[in-house]
Amino acid sequence: MDRNDTGILTEDLFSEMLAEEDAQPYRFPGAEKLLMKRMQEMHIISEDQAGICAYEADPWQIRLLYVRNGYRSQGIGHRLVEAVRQEAQQACAARITAEVTPSQKNFYEKEGFLKRAEGQTDTYEYLLGKELLGRTVTAEIEHALGSYHPGIPDLAYPLNAGYILYNGGVIDAYAVTDEPCDAFTGIVCAVLWRRNSDGIRVILARAGEMTDKDRVLSLIGILEQGDDVYIEWAV
Repeated sequence: MDRNDTGILTEDLFSEMLAEEDAQPYRFPGAEKLLMKRMQEMHIISEDQAGICAYEADPWQIRLLYVRNGYRSQGIGHRLVEAVRQEAQQACAARITAEVTPSQKNFYEKEGFLKRAEGQTDTYEYLLGKELLGRTVTAEIEHALGSYHPGIPDLAYPLNAGYILYNGGVIDAYAVTDEPCDAFTGIVCAVLWRRNSDGIRVILARAGEMTDKDRVLSLIGILEQGDDVYIEWAV
């Protein structure tokens, strides 16, 4: 896997890409040169000059994924996406998005991406952090149960809130327990994503104590203050 190798960015490559049936909306005079210039400003991953993935890291978005004719159905596309996925996980990102053409939909869906919006190209996203579900981790508690929120007047924390260290980064955490504490070791029973912002939260509980999801949701709702969130629970 080659990283930031701009040698693959040639007009021949983009001419080949633009010849694809669903690339019609992007064909215009000088399109090859414009695409080449834009891709040079992004992160590039390529594999043996056979496939390329260009992406941005803030926020994480795949801008271009292409495997050349004659090299398809060999797992190259999967390996390129997986390389981006691993980098995003190390950065503790919440999601990777991609603008997906009709011919790419099956591929992205097999890679675990979900459709979030429709348009000339559909927006798909992959939610990161699922690999934490079921793991035992320790959270450092910054705001103990019953302490007052620093930014919302008269709001006492209905649970313990803090963070865990993961892949060299920090992930926010809620610890579900009836006692205030300075640190909490438990199982990641759920992961929470905010729809309109980056970053995730993990929800921790001791083994066997995570029985009332509705109660947990009501506690979290007090702190999330109406944010549009998505939660996935451990089985």
